[in-house]
This record gives sequence, C-alpha cells and structure tokens, in this order.
Amino acid sequence: MRIKKAILVSFNGKSNAGGVERVVYYLDDYFRSRGITTKIITADLLINRTLFGRLLPLLFRHRHFKKREMIYMSRYASAYLWWARRSNQLVITQGESSAYYPVDIMFLHGCNHAMELAQGHKRDTLSRNAKLQQKGCENAKQIISVSRLIKSEIIHWFNTPADKTDVLFNCVDTSIFYPHPRTNTPERTLMFVGRPVPEKGFAILQQIARTMEQHTGWRLLVVTNKPLEVDYFEGCTKVTAISGLTIDNISREAYAKADMLIVPSVYEGFEMVTLEALSSGIPVIGNEVGGVKELTEQNFPAVFRLPQIAADSPALLQYFDSVLEKFQAAMTPQELHELVKERFGVATYFNQLDELLLKKRVDE
Repeated sequence: MRIKKAILVSFNGKSNAGGVERVVYYLDDYFRSRGITTKIITADLLINRTLFGRLLPLLFRHRHFKKREMIYMSRYASAYLWWARRSNQLVITQGESSAYYPVDIMFLHGCNHAMELAQGHKRDTLSRNAKLQQKGCENAKQIISVSRLIKSEIIHWFNTPADKTDVLFNCVDTSIFYPHPRTNTPERTLMFVGRPVPEKGFAILQQIARTMEQHTGWRLLVVTNKPLEVDYFEGCTKVTAISGLTIDNISREAYAKADMLIVPSVYEGFEMVTLEALSSGIPVIGNEVGGVKELTEQNFPAVFRLPQIAADSPALLQYFDSVLEKFQAAMTPQELHELVKERFGVATYFNQLDELLLKKRVDE
C-alpha cells in the first residue's frame, strides 16, 4: 500500500515543550522529506474546530468529566478518526491519545502503570490512565516503544504480544545540538532540564543546591518549560533558573553553559535531554531510568549512574568532579558529538523509520 498522507495524533501538536512533542516534530519532518503530506490532530483542533468538540470544555467543568478528561479526549479523538478515515492514510498516535481507534502505529513513551508504581503508588490494579493505555495497546496494529524497558513493561502489565512491538530509540538533531566553545570559569555548572515536579526528582535538586551553597566549585542551572511558580531555591545564590526556551535557542542558552546534565527522575521513557546533552558534548549523570539506563547498559560513553550518596552530602559534588575528569580524559566534546550523530542522529532515525513504517507496508 502506497502511503499518501500521515495523520499524527498529538494533543500538544509538535511544540518543543517535551519529548513527545519533539518526536512529532521529527515525524512530521520525516514524512515531508519522503514526499508524504501530514495532518496533525491536536487538542485545539478537536475542541475548537469540530462541531461537537466545542461541548468538551463544558463537560470538563464537572468533576466527573474533569477527572476522566484524558479518557474522554481519547474517545473523541478516536471518533474523529473513524469519521475522517480514508484509504492510503497512515494513522500514528502518541501514547493513548486515540485508544479506541485501530491506529496503524502507536508510539509509546512510557508504561503508565510502571510509572505510577515508580512514583509510589502501592496498588497492582491498573488505574484509569493505565487501563486507557492498555486499551490503546490492544487496538493498535503496531507499537513502537522508545526503549526496551517499556516494551518489557507492557508485555508484563498489559499482556501485549512481544511481536507487536518494535523498539526505536529517540533521535537528536545534531545540527542544532553541538559543542559550543567554552570559557574557563572557576565554577562548574550542573544542569537540569525538565518540569519542576516530584517525579522528575526536583527535591534532589533542592538538596544539591543547598549543598552547593556551602561549598565551592559548582553551580546549578535549572531549565524548565514554564516559569517556576514557587521559589524552590530561596536563599540559594548559586542557582540560575531559565524558562521558555525552544529548540531554536536551548542549545545556545542552556547546553552551551553546562558542564554536566543531571537526570534525577524516578521514571523516564527515553528522555530527549540525555541525547541533546551528549550531542552538545557534555556528559550525563542520572538515576537508572530511561535513556540513562538504556545507554549505560550499552556501555555508551559519557553516561553515568548517580551513586548511592546522599544528595545533601558534599561527597556527591566530589563525585561530580571525578565523573567530569573521567570524561575529559576519555574524549573531547566533538568526539562525543560524532558518536551521537552516528548512532542517534536524524539521518539514522529516518532510515530506521523507513524500515518500520514504509517498507513494511510496501511488503504488505
């Protein structure tokens, strides 16, 4: 079957706010490079540009519907796809955005149930969101997981057939994320990129910031998608917070100023920030989750696990020093960039998409 149009379901579109949206950004670019037109189904389109979608905000004013907003949005998106379906179209959804429609491909960025357990939920029974994701896995014709761990998780928790899921690691645009010239400064900079929420390990950053305040040698750069609503680092003079950066300026305004990226999350799928940091020529240290787990298991250079050292201990800052020295002795930032380009660059990603998305359907 020759694909003429790709329908990409992503409630937040292809903005650069998060990893899911970044994947949509790359998918849109990929299909256009292959001469295939795209249409992105966003929450804005469904709510503001469809007849019945305008009723959804009225429903969400009520507690029952608000608590189940994702379920009702998924149902409405699925209904829209049934109504708009055409031949020679490829329908791709991000996660459970249209769980009740048999999409051609479902990109999976994490297992909801495994994430909830990592965040401290005690129950083994599936939550509403986990059941919704399970429904999406059941109905999707093909699943693409961004890590091997996610594939094993949905097999375990959702009983998803193993042969239904392919693994495709995320990519990074190495023409945007590359090493910048650095000036020598008396202090090194540890950087965090993400949302200021508990599951991202924000409490650990607060402890590290207080430790930095008592010792010399390190500063903390916190990069978030939105301005911090609370002064999480009150009294800390060695913390710089930046918000609102996009793919067009985050390399220059953030990665270029950092010596090392920290990923203290309790759960990740395959976080884009790890690849962006490595492509920018800086090492990454983090909990054994997501991309950090995947890359350390592959013995990819410049990726390190956070040690079992208290976040408020000066010994952790000393460990950061040793990690940075180990990296600098092993390779240059440019050498690291070239490795990332070869393994996770856009050209490599597009070639892998050819195999998973197009050639498979030509063979069918």
